[in-house]
Amino acid sequence: MFVSEDGTVTGSVNVARLDEVEPKTPEAQAQLDRLKADLDAGREQLARDEERLAELSRRQNPQLRTDDERSEAENAGRESSQRQQAEADRLAAERQKAEQQRQQSTNVPDDEAELQRLRAEAEAAGVTVDKRWAADRLRQETEQAKAAKSQKKG
Repeated sequence: MFVSEDGTVTGSVNVARLDEVEPKTPEAQAQLDRLKADLDAGREQLARDEERLAELSRRQNPQLRTDDERSEAENAGRESSQRQQAEADRLAAERQKAEQQRQQSTNVPDDEAELQRLRAEAEAAGVTVDKRWAADRLRQETEQAKAAKSQKKG
């Protein structure tokens, strides 16, 4: 470390000798204070990094874990497995429901010939048919019209 005549520190800094430096100007004092603050911040970061490294080593090496840490890791693993199983069950149920809906929609006779027949049947029962109606609506309207006719006869 090189200290100029005004007390400015330049070059490599030997932190062990930092307290020996006598600044001669306010700027040199400010620079020295910043260096000391940087040194303290670096030491704090080093301590945090060492703690994180030790924790990571304990997590990766089960022999270094305490009984509580082992128990906690096992519980976390069990909970994770349960969450994954619940999610898999939910997805399977959704797939099954979608498949059932798809099958039901293909089983409904909406082909044109069936719709023509249902429209003719509805008109014969006295229903004014809307061409946008699907098979279910045509059946419903036809049944209501037939029920109304049977009540008038009775």
